[in-house]
Amino acid sequence: MVLGPLVRPALPAADFRLVCTVAAAIFAALSVLQARALPRGYGAAPGDRRAGPAAGGVWAQWRQVAANRPFLPFSVAMTGSYLLTIQVYLALPLAADAALGADGTKATDGLFVVSAGVAVAGQLRLTGWAKRRFTPSGLSSPVSPGWVPLPSPWLWPPRRPPWRCRER
Repeated sequence: MVLGPLVRPALPAADFRLVCTVAAAIFAALSVLQARALPRGYGAAPGDRRAGPAAGGVWAQWRQVAANRPFLPFSVAMTGSYLLTIQVYLALPLAADAALGADGTKATDGLFVVSAGVAVAGQLRLTGWAKRRFTPSGLSSPVSPGWVPLPSPWLWPPRRPPWRCRER
């Protein structure tokens, strides 16, 4: 999260195949680490003595997920949050390049570095504050109020698309 914006300016100078190979190796290493961190026995065949709560196959696991009522709205909200975040990652560089020309990349990189720093520095404190502030009021999750304003930029579209900002 923090290294990405710092490394990105060097990527165009590197060979595309090298960048893709390094990215694939990083994702493979993270997949191995995640697989090692998962509890043993999940997804095992029925009757296997290592079988955990999710024994019985994929459909049994999906039934277990669908039966967890508090998890469903949370997962829908998180999916929407990720989709909106991806839209920002796609639209912001286009708008910055259109508005600032060659300096748009520098502005975008700077914004992403600051955003990552704020997330790392403030996320735990802010979540703790929200939990203390909102949980006693009956909300199922202290994160819920933060999702309310997320779609607001899409409710009022700009008069002109961001990639046409320089046209007068």
